[in-house]
Amino acid sequence: ASGEARQGAYLAIGGDVRRLVDTTMDFPVLGREAAHVQAIGVDGTVSAVLVANRSLSAAVVVRVTDDGTLTEVMKLGDLIPGTTAEVRTFGPLAVKDGAITLFAYDPSFAVHVVQWRDGTRTLLAKPGMEIPGVGTLSSIDSSEVHLAGDKVFLDGRMRRTEGGVVYGVFTASAAGLQSVLTSPKLDARRINGVSLMHATEQRLLLAVRFEQGGAAYVANVGPADAEPPVLLHSRDGQTGLRVTVPAGAMLEAAQALNGVWQTLPGTGEVLIPFDSAARFLRLKRP
Repeated sequence: ASGEARQGAYLAIGGDVRRLVDTTMDFPVLGREAAHVQAIGVDGTVSAVLVANRSLSAAVVVRVTDDGTLTEVMKLGDLIPGTTAEVRTFGPLAVKDGAITLFAYDPSFAVHVVQWRDGTRTLLAKPGMEIPGVGTLSSIDSSEVHLAGDKVFLDGRMRRTEGGVVYGVFTASAAGLQSVLTSPKLDARRINGVSLMHATEQRLLLAVRFEQGGAAYVANVGPADAEPPVLLHSRDGQTGLRVTVPAGAMLEAAQALNGVWQTLPGTGEVLIPFDSAARFLRLKRP
């Protein structure tokens, strides 16, 4: 009525627009000094909104229900659960099945993944946690919160138990961290980064960055945590090469790595005759 501009978050469904929050509301911590809506997550009748004051010196994540009730989830300066570090700033957030999952950054700007449910905050992931079968989580590099099932899918760097750093995708839940895949399973070229673009329980889409420059988009064609097929072979005298094609895989051949790949018939043991100067072989899942 006064003509004063306000910032807010609104949800459009089937032509109807519903207000989630706007900066005229009385927020926990901020009162009526909210000026910026910085992040939003929506799931059915429950939403989560990150709001901050004009100077960005104060910010709070709130839970919003259909009737407009606001509940404080976490604010700047709160202790990150399971640590002695305070929240320096917030990142993206998401809502699923009533739980709010968010990125909280400590004073060194390391990402901590925190989940809020029914008033209780739980730390799901942070640098230094163990990833069974791989080693230690070095950093969480995700730019979004990807929820699938009861897990959060994340990308980052991992320090292997036997030494060296790998990049990959892992999940975080109340049960701990679990490796999904690491860079050696993605490409033979040296990789210096992996970004998770999309995740479901069956499908992952990744952007893979290479040390020599360039990038590629990769999607899994089987279960995300499935082991890659192994190309077993042995020489058959001067006749050819015997290759074992496992069930569920196809054998392909090409005259050059960047040439045209053609499917070779057969499963189990397949004989590849020595009838060309060079031939490259690979296994592929359909």
